[in-house]
Amino acid sequence: MSFQRSVSYLAATLLALSTSLAFAQTPSEQAQDHPPHHEGKEAWQQQSHPHQMAKRLHHMMKVLHATEDQRHQILLIAENARHAMAVELAAIPKEAKLTRRAIRDKNMTQARADIHAVLTPEQRVKLDEYMAKHQPQHKQG
Repeated sequence: MSFQRSVSYLAATLLALSTSLAFAQTPSEQAQDHPPHHEGKEAWQQQSHPHQMAKRLHHMMKVLHATEDQRHQILLIAENARHAMAVELAAIPKEAKLTRRAIRDKNMTQARADIHAVLTPEQRVKLDEYMAKHQPQHKQG
């Protein structure tokens, strides 16, 4: 797995955690936005409970042996990304799914770059190994 994909996965985990707290939807809204039979990473992120996402994030930081400063920075990145996305998404109607996805993608890209700057080269290797082991497998269709 590439480093960029690993960091993207971590960033997606961070953003999924933060946005799920900011934009809780009713079950009927979730059914409209996301059909129940998605596959792959996106489905895993959408279906995970915020508490589970937080546990995964903390576990990843533990596996990486992140310093207290790095932990603080990563959590701050997640909070800043959540806030930036909340502000932007609040101005977009729920019906504008493509615009909402573009905003999420932009914020994930920025979070990915910010997280990249926080990790040491050794931690990047550990992250790649962790992601390869724990990332949901895409079904070949």
